[in-house]
Amino acid sequence: MFRRGGHFWARPYLPAGAWGAIALAVLVLLVVAVILIVRHRRAKQAQLEELNETQRHTLEEFETQVLVLLSQHGGQLSQFRIAAVLGLSSELVADRLLEMEAQGLIERDWTVEEYTYSVRQKGN
Repeated sequence: MFRRGGHFWARPYLPAGAWGAIALAVLVLLVVAVILIVRHRRAKQAQLEELNETQRHTLEEFETQVLVLLSQHGGQLSQFRIAAVLGLSSELVADRLLEMEAQGLIERDWTVEEYTYSVRQKGN
């Protein structure tokens, strides 16, 4: 038993081999997590490499173009429509809009009728 914070406590009793099994399970979970992260990053990189020059330029100027689009359409537009106008995949647009939302540039609300997000400039 150990004294901790004025109270006595003991490590939970587990058979001798159980601690090794727990450590092995944690190690396996960490390895799987690292593999999944690396695969995800490679897939994103491959997706970016497939873009043509116009699409790459659109991605570089994405924030500006989205804000201009929103102001041209009364401050609100569907995520689907943004992807169609910019000529980018819905997945790329969704990722970039999430980043913009995290930065506080836009707000997104799910629109059940259209089955897409409604995107609007922050404050509108």
